[in-house]
Amino acid sequence: MSVALVDSTGEDYIILAFEVSNSLNKPLYLKASDFDIVDENDELIDTMKLVNAYPQIIEPGNVAVYYDVKTSDKISDTNIKLKAIPHIESEKSHAKQYKLFITGVRTGGSSYAMVTVKNSSSRTEYSNVHIAVIAKKSNNEVVSVMTTTIDSIKPGAEMEYKVKDRLQQRELGSNIVTDFYNFVYIDP
Repeated sequence: MSVALVDSTGEDYIILAFEVSNSLNKPLYLKASDFDIVDENDELIDTMKLVNAYPQIIEPGNVAVYYDVKTSDKISDTNIKLKAIPHIESEKSHAKQYKLFITGVRTGGSSYAMVTVKNSSSRTEYSNVHIAVIAKKSNNEVVSVMTTTIDSIKPGAEMEYKVKDRLQQRELGSNIVTDFYNFVYIDP
């Protein structure tokens, strides 16, 4: 789990990237979930609503991640330690495979990244495709959640898309970001 509280340009905000392992012997389907954000004394600070999950279908032994970012006017001390408590709703489901892949991510030290998405299907056009890029520092701290939604991508197409920082406030340079966790998915 990684929850980061950052004070930038006078605004307080929360970045959430919460990893979940499937230790069962059957696939799980993770729905969007609320998270209570609490301080070190387990006092409720804020609630993040309908946090995204990827992949929403987790095969046995695999890991998924919940992610979101939001500004919060309920944070009174930027030095407090935060943790997230999920309201997880999950159900057994069959995996549905899509032929969508991210083939490249590049950033130029700004609050967005360019992502190349490929549709390897020879017949299927996909609509309402979601892209997310989670940027981390070397200590595994999440510093950015960048997202976009593609209206449609045709069979065999490979296209570049801009994914924007959800708050568009941080400078993401190579001296800060050491790892990108990226994915593309379609709502089941």
